[in-house]
Amino acid sequence: MPETTNPSKHRRRGPEKSFSAAEQRRLLNRRHDQAVQIRKSRTADARQRKRQSNNAVLSSTKQEHDIVPLTNAWLSFLQQPDLEHLIALQNQLAVDGQSATVFFRKALEDQSGATARRFVRSLTHILQSDPRSVNPAIGVLLEIQEVTLVPTTLRAADAYYGSPPLQWSDLMLEEDDLMQKLLLHFGDSSVPTILTTILQDCPRAVRTLRSSWPRLVEALPITASCCEALVRQDASTPASDFLQVLTTSHITNLLRHSDESVSFAGAALLECLTRREDVAVEAIMRDGALVLALGEKLHFSVTCGVKNVHGRSLLHVFLQILGNIAVACEGHYVPMLISLQHQTHSTVSLVASLQETMQQRLNVEVLSVVGSWLCDAGLPFHLSTTEGVSSFIPTLLDILTDTNLSYSGTPLMEWQREAACALQTALSPPPVGPQALQDPAIEVTLSMIVTRYLWPNDAERKRQITQALVDLLDKPDWDAVTASLQILDRLLRVVPQSRIVMEECGAVRKLEGILDRTTEDLLAVDLAADLLDIFIGSDESDTEDDGVGMNAVTPGLRNDAFVFGMPTNANVGAFAFGDVPSATSVSAGRGRGRTLPAWMNNEHCQDG
Repeated sequence: MPETTNPSKHRRRGPEKSFSAAEQRRLLNRRHDQAVQIRKSRTADARQRKRQSNNAVLSSTKQEHDIVPLTNAWLSFLQQPDLEHLIALQNQLAVDGQSATVFFRKALEDQSGATARRFVRSLTHILQSDPRSVNPAIGVLLEIQEVTLVPTTLRAADAYYGSPPLQWSDLMLEEDDLMQKLLLHFGDSSVPTILTTILQDCPRAVRTLRSSWPRLVEALPITASCCEALVRQDASTPASDFLQVLTTSHITNLLRHSDESVSFAGAALLECLTRREDVAVEAIMRDGALVLALGEKLHFSVTCGVKNVHGRSLLHVFLQILGNIAVACEGHYVPMLISLQHQTHSTVSLVASLQETMQQRLNVEVLSVVGSWLCDAGLPFHLSTTEGVSSFIPTLLDILTDTNLSYSGTPLMEWQREAACALQTALSPPPVGPQALQDPAIEVTLSMIVTRYLWPNDAERKRQITQALVDLLDKPDWDAVTASLQILDRLLRVVPQSRIVMEECGAVRKLEGILDRTTEDLLAVDLAADLLDIFIGSDESDTEDDGVGMNAVTPGLRNDAFVFGMPTNANVGAFAFGDVPSATSVSAGRGRGRTLPAWMNNEHCQDG
């Protein structure tokens, strides 16, 4: 089976994580907690549905009488499946949607769905025998799916526990003749909706519809939502196979379609394709018209407000597309995205659209996209360095130092965490080969970025940025803590005097808190211990320089003569500000690299 995922995408998001046993336990516990929350949510929803069903059936005599005509129409069609009874059932379904919901859900439970299966078989028989029954039959199927639609969260919970309940889509999929009949009537706009719902409810429907992919593409734009659902559900087929039939011109036309639902389906389809292997991204980026259409739609979704279609944000989908393209092909297309100008708005670029999204705090996904665009920052003459840094880092720092509670329904902590992760990606060495990393120009460029943006001339701004980074150290999110520690480490390397401001902001106390609140072998623990050693070692060096320390007054012996002053010891670690201890030390604690007593240095010392 061909591989459709791209491992390099995760690498460009930031440094790779090494999952130790303790980290695996933490992830396992988090997954257990999430499973408990899903179970509680599922139980609460089931109770609520049961209350609604009981109220709908038993609470009022009116609703009991409303179900009687529907029941009679149902039984009449089962006894004599013909066009007349089918139309009567269709008309009765349109009378009361709530009663229909209760009735058809109970029909699935009756005799383990035997009666419901009999109904679907009867419907299939009349579709084959009477051509006039096509429209009424499709209308009945669509109405049944709408009144018995299961929310996406419940479908995910059922799939997680491995016991999904029987649905009408399962019964429709069991009838091969019914599926073939539906595939012959793409001209009816209701048929793609029915097939899309079947794909969402039954992943095994992929095998049935995959062979009809050329016909689905030929019927575009009516089948746009069905094509998107098929590509999203079919994880085993490479995107290049889909693109052999679905051309980039098809996707461009979908994006520029006047119907908002069709345009959204085209964007969702493009997001699924760019998430796959690099070959698909290369084919998409070769079409300049498609890239321009993407930029125009992003600009439209930002300036005209966030549009939601089927509960999903249109802006969020376009941001995911840009992120997928940026992390594909080792970031080869990032310079192209940064330099792209809109054809209809020659003065507006993708960078300007992302800037406006960040400044207005429209969608937190933009910070992940910005982080992937800044992954190559530090390479001289690269557009991520020359254009991306000056365009994005000031706004990232504004978000990091913000004090509002939330934006667009997203908590401030999530905005600050993503901003810190994007900033840490920009300040880390770019993902190039070992030979290229030896170029001193990369380190010089990164140091210039730190000095210009994290340590400006304004003293109040310096303290504000440092305080925001220090405040992240006691947050419950380890991603935010690790990103903040790495940024502080980089700042301390480049600007040694920043240690004073960090201490004034309470960095020492919060670093100690990281070591006190966990014993797990996390990267954050090692980083915190290293930084804490720097602060403590620097304080002792200051004391010794003042002539108060023990080494300053204790004479040493050199060439048969007493020598006063600071002795040198080969075991003393590097605590100059320009040489911070590595975060890969063995143990998590203080004192690593500091001067140790002679009895501790003697590894061969044995008990007397």
